Amino acid sequence: MQSSWLGLDIGGANCKFASSDGDAWSVPFPLWKDPTGLVELLKAETSKFSSSHRLAGLAVTMTGELADCYRTKSEGVTHILNSVPTHADWEVKIFRTDGRWATLTEAHADPLKCAASNWLALGTLVARKMGRRDILLVDMGSTTTDIIPIRAGNVVVQGQDDPERLSHHELIYVGTERTPICSLIDHAWYRGGRCGIAREHFATTLDAYLWRGAIEERPKDTHTADGRPATREHAFDRLAKMVGADKDLFCPEDADLMAKAVYESHCQLIRVGLDKLHDGQAMEFDLVVWSGQADFLAKPILTPRHADLPVQRLSDLLGVAGARCAPAYSVACLASEDP
Repeated sequence: MQSSWLGLDIGGANCKFASSDGDAWSVPFPLWKDPTGLVELLKAETSKFSSSHRLAGLAVTMTGELADCYRTKSEGVTHILNSVPTHADWEVKIFRTDGRWATLTEAHADPLKCAASNWLALGTLVARKMGRRDILLVDMGSTTTDIIPIRAGNVVVQGQDDPERLSHHELIYVGTERTPICSLIDHAWYRGGRCGIAREHFATTLDAYLWRGAIEERPKDTHTADGRPATREHAFDRLAKMVGADKDLFCPEDADLMAKAVYESHCQLIRVGLDKLHDGQAMEFDLVVWSGQADFLAKPILTPRHADLPVQRLSDLLGVAGARCAPAYSVACLASEDP
């Protein structure tokens, strides 16, 4: 049996797992609600994989250190590192924001270098697979969007940690599911007029895209603003609350207009980031590689500068399973390739 590396991408809302030979799966886990439960989750999922595979080691990246249950990033990284299962027969590698690997001991000694490195793992793997090309890699997840420029086969970012990347428009804190609607629009068109909206976590981008049919319903998923299922029916109710209404005071046309406004604001926010990053990098691209959940946004978010570029889905490069859990798959592959 061939040895496989298992990649772990430990986030604040989901934990993703992928092996260097192509298995991949995601487990919803709101870390801020149950930080002590992370140990058992990682142990169970790793054991499930190792029971049917010869496990060479674990390759780890994370973003969960920013969860509300931790006062500092260092505290979060340390807790996550302490939750990673170990075994005498396994090696454990932690991917850092400088592109280097650390042992658990080394990671504990310099925890901030291990915070939020998943974007670099993905960019590094894409760069290796695509050769010496100039690529604009866009990875849009449920919470954030990473914009990763690649020049001649090398990741060429200006920021390494989250504050630096936010400053340089390489990280945009907006995603397809968890972004509160009140952070994207300041009014809605309601019953033919302009209506202010509630500055409250009543609805998220998930609801706008459920209503528009861009995201499929997930009746068993209750990780929503109100804890009710991720269905179009409940998305309608959540959207209604944004103008202080309910299903008796809100109609499908009202929901259409609100969801459209959210979509347009979402796209514009990414476009502005792309233009500012483009100006800061002063480079041209010959290809856009699109990663993440929202293929329906791949073309609409491109600015006039990039609109004519060919767009390649990450799934065409890494396979469907690998693209589904791309950072986890990336660290697994990099760990298997690097000494």
